[in-house]
Amino acid sequence: MNLDTVKEYANIDYILISCIILLIIVYSFAFFVRKLQIPSKVPISMQKVLIITAHPDDECMFFSPTIQALLNAGHFVHVLCLSNGNFYGLGKTRSLELFSSCEILGVPLRNVHLFNHSDLQDHPAHPWKTKNVEKIILPVLYYLQPHLVITFDDYGVSGHSNHISIHDALQGLTNKGILPNNLRGFRLESISICRKYVSILDLPMTVLTSRYLALSSPLGFLKGWWAMLNHWSQFVWFRALYIIFSRYMLMNTLQEILPQDVCASDTEDEENPPKTEHADDGQEPKPKRKRKSTQKTTHR
Repeated sequence: MNLDTVKEYANIDYILISCIILLIIVYSFAFFVRKLQIPSKVPISMQKVLIITAHPDDECMFFSPTIQALLNAGHFVHVLCLSNGNFYGLGKTRSLELFSSCEILGVPLRNVHLFNHSDLQDHPAHPWKTKNVEKIILPVLYYLQPHLVITFDDYGVSGHSNHISIHDALQGLTNKGILPNNLRGFRLESISICRKYVSILDLPMTVLTSRYLALSSPLGFLKGWWAMLNHWSQFVWFRALYIIFSRYMLMNTLQEILPQDVCASDTEDEENPPKTEHADDGQEPKPKRKRKSTQKTTHR
């Protein structure tokens, strides 16, 4: 190896070390200055927050930074999981794992609520009906009377149909204006796959572009890992890669759920399922498409 090659490698090492130091500085600055802050219309210092998830492990796999940021700020956090994750017949095991994970994150066990409704079974290819989700979550919202409710957005981070169904139900309740008074809804922002698996490297972009940011401390980051490890029944090799590289283990960005304009035809379509048109070429019948909302939504 000649001298020029040694100098080239030395320059590369210098650049890498400089980038790592810069990222650590940015991370430290963001953690101490930009903690999760959601202005509230409720005139109290302590707030009750409800996190709605679809399956056991969602709470730590996607919402760990948010849960820990809220707990550290003194808020009362509840977790509502709408299924026991029985897709592989491990519902009882996954239920126990959920309670163990929440306890590690700092959520009291009395604040963990788990449903196992026959209409809301874990299945990535079977979206939950919006009306069924609404029937479950609306009474819970009125019973717990939270000030904030947080769930997935319209992509559900991973594209899982059950995640998306929860967002659609909460958005629908918001549109109808039947949520409890002073309740504000927020959704976890889905990002592009290029940003999703770069961990701390996504921090500069996140700090610059996001209004509501929850950032884990180094100890909180390790808590999220430990909570994930307690979901042993789901821990396959790619989950190990996820907890190392996913930025959702380190940071969350939220967007407020606001009422949207809904076309009259959308309401009619929900009450009367769309008719199908049979093609002459032997293909499966295709349902007629619904008209989209007139208000733009953020989707990544």
